[in-house]
Amino acid sequence: MQLDVQQVVTTAGATQALDIIGRTLLRPGDSVLVDELGWSVDFARLNAMGVRLLPVPRDAQGPRLEVMDELCRAHAPKLYISVSVLHNPTGVCLSPPRAHQVLRLAQQHGFWVVEDDTYSHIAPEQATRMAVLDGLQRVIYVSGFSKVLVPNWRVGFMAAPSALIDALVD
Repeated sequence: MQLDVQQVVTTAGATQALDIIGRTLLRPGDSVLVDELGWSVDFARLNAMGVRLLPVPRDAQGPRLEVMDELCRAHAPKLYISVSVLHNPTGVCLSPPRAHQVLRLAQQHGFWVVEDDTYSHIAPEQATRMAVLDGLQRVIYVSGFSKVLVPNWRVGFMAAPSALIDALVD
């Protein structure tokens, strides 16, 4: 994936990147699609912000699109936050067709996709990343190095569409 270095923002870990994204793009009462099952720490943070969580069940290919589409029509979510590669706790990687369909739904319903790729360093090389398919048009890519360097270090980053960078940095 080609991107401009100005599209990358370093953070104190992937968790801080997720927090910055939430505080920048969400307001109390907004709806957010999340993977069911997902990361309880992130869910608690979003709940504390007054955000309504919309759980999307997953199968072996990724999120169940019929549920996602139904939730989008009913609640107009602002974000979809997902671990697309080595999903925690299932270990499933998003299939290419399902990734393409998620991106189509994002475009159709006008929400941002936040792709948390924390386990990128141990993932299969051929794993599908929505940020790559999308070219950072509707996807904000989040990752970090804490899991492979030293657990107590918090080194992360996000890569985002150019139009969002100034707001995310502020």
